[in-house]
Amino acid sequence: MVKLVLQGYFINAQVLIKNRIENDRIENSQLPLVKDLALFQYDKHWATHLDYLSEIREGIHLLRLGGQNPLREYQKMADKKFQSTFSEIDTEIQNYLNLIFDKNAADLSELGIKKPSSTWTYIINDYSFGNRLGLMLLDSANIGMQVNPGALLIISLAKLFGLFKKQK
Repeated sequence: MVKLVLQGYFINAQVLIKNRIENDRIENSQLPLVKDLALFQYDKHWATHLDYLSEIREGIHLLRLGGQNPLREYQKMADKKFQSTFSEIDTEIQNYLNLIFDKNAADLSELGIKKPSSTWTYIINDYSFGNRLGLMLLDSANIGMQVNPGALLIISLAKLFGLFKKQK
C-alpha cells in the first residue's frame, strides 16, 4: 500500500516538474539542477519524518495509561505526518523551481542550498513495539485476546487442588 502511494506521489512530482520545464522551456544544462533539487527535498523531508517518528516513539507508551492503544495511535500520527509531508515537498519544490527560473541558477549553492557532505544510514527495526502477542493481550480494544491474570491463577489453583483431592 505504501509503495503504491509513494509511486503515485513521485509520479505527481515528476509531472509537476515536467510541466514546469516544458512551460518555461529551460535549458538542458538546468535539468541536473532540477533533479538535484528534487532529490534534496525528498532527502530533507524524509530525514525530518524519521526524526518526528523517533520523537513520538519516545513517549507513545504513555497513551496506554489513558486507555488508548499506543500502536494504533502511533500509526495514526505517523500516517497523518506522512501525508502532510507530500504537500510540503510539493510546495518547496515549486518555490525553488521559481527561484531557479527567475535567477537562472546553475548550482544549488546559488539558491542557498548546501548539499550534505555525507549520506546517513538509518537503522530500521521492523517491529519496534516489541512482542506482538504481548501487545494483543494487553490491548483494551480486543476483549477476546485479554487474559485476566487473577482468573488464570484461580483456575490453575482450582485444578491443582482438584488433583490433590482425587489422589486422597
